[in-house]
Amino acid sequence: MTDETCYMPLQVSRILMKRYDRSEIYRLVWSVPMKRAQEILGLAELRNICDRLHIPHPPAGYWQKRAVNKYVDAAPPLPSVQISETGQIVDANVQLEVPRLNSSQISSDKFHLASIEPLTDSCELPVCGDASSNHASADSLAANSDSEQGVPKVLASLMSRYSRDQLYEEVWTDPLWTLAKKYGISDVGLAKVCRKLHIPLPPPGYWAKQAAKKPVAARPMLPAVEVVQKFPRRTGKVHAPEEIKAILQGIQESVSKGITVNEACQRTGISVATFLRWRKL
Repeated sequence: MTDETCYMPLQVSRILMKRYDRSEIYRLVWSVPMKRAQEILGLAELRNICDRLHIPHPPAGYWQKRAVNKYVDAAPPLPSVQISETGQIVDANVQLEVPRLNSSQISSDKFHLASIEPLTDSCELPVCGDASSNHASADSLAANSDSEQGVPKVLASLMSRYSRDQLYEEVWTDPLWTLAKKYGISDVGLAKVCRKLHIPLPPPGYWAKQAAKKPVAARPMLPAVEVVQKFPRRTGKVHAPEEIKAILQGIQESVSKGITVNEACQRTGISVATFLRWRKL
């Protein structure tokens, strides 16, 4: 059996290929450290995105070695991939030139990046994050399920720890990865706090566009919430076909406005798994 018959192209979904430019991300992660690349792109989970897009990125210790002029392995080539839905092979013809940059030379205006816009096609809703992130905690699901009944609810214990109005202003003034240091938690953890407090966050690509002086999405208003001591216990609920259709339509409308499927599902009180199952009905 020859190597050609053994070769199985790497699979990437059409949704990811539409959302991200593999070549530009590949060039960027081999030009600046991962943390700086995340700041430029406005993406907190860039390493995970690279893995899903089969984009090789520098190993641990790579930038420390380069900083002291130690030998480092050359960047592996960007592999070709196959779009899983269509079978189309996308060849990667990237000539990588990694510049020797120091921290003072690294700035977002040195990189031309494809804008990362949410998809609006009703049959191609982007599901962000890995499988574990698609299952929200019981507290956040319970909180968001109340939005179906009117004003969303927030735990009093959480309101006592954070100033909701102040945090709302801060997340639209500074990126989460910068702001998280102030609160002593990760940017992912701070994003979860904002979702539980029903604080709208900037959409993906917001900070990259702002750095490039491009038009950015308008800041949504901070919604009113009801402070409660605890959430009511969740019980199973049977949804009528008309109700399912209305929920699906509401999620699609939210996604068209730049909200992720994860967040849209949380706001309606259903899991991503339930959403995907309903779409097949």
